[in-house]
Amino acid sequence: MGCSHGIQLAIAVVECTCDSVGDKMDKKRQGLMMLVSVMSLVLSACGSGQAIMPTVIPMSTNTSIPSTATMTLISPTATMTSTSPIATLTTIPSVTFSPNTPTVQDATIITCDQYGNVEINGNIYNVQNNIWNPSSGGTQCLSVDKLTGVYTITTQTNKQPTNGAPASYPFIYMGCHWGNCTNSNPMPIQVSAIKSATSSWSITTAAGAWNASYDIWFNTTPTTTGAPDGTELMIWLNSQGGVQPAGSVVAKGVNISGDSYNVWFSPDNNAKYVAYQKTNVTTSLSPDIKAFINDSVSRGYLDPSWYLITVEAGFEIWNGGVEMQTNSFSVSVSGSD
Repeated sequence: MGCSHGIQLAIAVVECTCDSVGDKMDKKRQGLMMLVSVMSLVLSACGSGQAIMPTVIPMSTNTSIPSTATMTLISPTATMTSTSPIATLTTIPSVTFSPNTPTVQDATIITCDQYGNVEINGNIYNVQNNIWNPSSGGTQCLSVDKLTGVYTITTQTNKQPTNGAPASYPFIYMGCHWGNCTNSNPMPIQVSAIKSATSSWSITTAAGAWNASYDIWFNTTPTTTGAPDGTELMIWLNSQGGVQPAGSVVAKGVNISGDSYNVWFSPDNNAKYVAYQKTNVTTSLSPDIKAFINDSVSRGYLDPSWYLITVEAGFEIWNGGVEMQTNSFSVSVSGSD
């Protein structure tokens, strides 16, 4: 109902009421009051934009008019239509990003196996635990970096008397150790064909009875399986705890590549044994291995027709040795054309 129609209807109701009850003054007064009330409600509804439906009161001459008119306002239910479609919320799945550079995995491995072998940097070198003479209940563990070859003795409980053989020889090598060969090496190579053989080794020492030494093996044939049967050539760069090479001293103060060595020899093993013991201990050495080979050949301890099988560097341990470490190691061997 519109506002104008509502006002007209309210006036009509009042006029009808007044006519039906006569001209008594008090009825007129009540009629005027009702008119004001209705007009106020109508104007309020017009201002809010709502339609109004007045309550129709049936009138008769015998009916008293209430002092207050009752008005019911009806608000129609508005139906709103959105011009924009209702958006549907979609959960966005999580995205895993793959970097261009592969994640570098932890390169450190722990081995406690008696002959645990770890390939270094694609098998260029190998590190072996090598507990070849353990004491009862003894164990030994190495922490090895598979990329660099750095290895550390983390556990060592073997104990052997220092007047006998050591308990173990954890080492790094290039070549073939009892049939286990590294990649890209020229060994076996005949001694007479060796043009150059060099190395570099750096270590960290610890408490105990041990030596730090190169162990270089030669075989009478180019066979790489089994124990070599030619010569075992050692270069001792450091030792502790009163240990010494096998055999006896055959020469003292021998100068090789500017360093002084005592030479030890023993013919009693399956292979001949010669050891060059540095007179001034050190924790790093870059020996000219070919110079040691030439000296052994000149002494009759090595036959030039035999074959170089492997170059190893490690620690012969009688007891202790925990935290001993190889910090760096390299070998280069080349033959004549």
